[in-house]
Amino acid sequence: MSCCIEFDQAFDEGVIVWAPPQEITDGPMMNQIISEYFLRKPREGGYSYYAINYCPFCGMPRSLAKQGLI
Repeated sequence: MSCCIEFDQAFDEGVIVWAPPQEITDGPMMNQIISEYFLRKPREGGYSYYAINYCPFCGMPRSLAKQGLI
């Protein structure tokens, strides 16, 4: 389920990842937002993860919580 072409491209390139928060083990979570979508930034020894609820390109809700599904 996509909201825009830019989101699809970022997802395909690994810039945006989908995962339950407890499955992210190769870097720290950098904010306290509850979501299953993350912006992933390379850093020494792994990645940093920034949870997002909205598409950074078109502004549509992405997380299940913001879509009213949980």
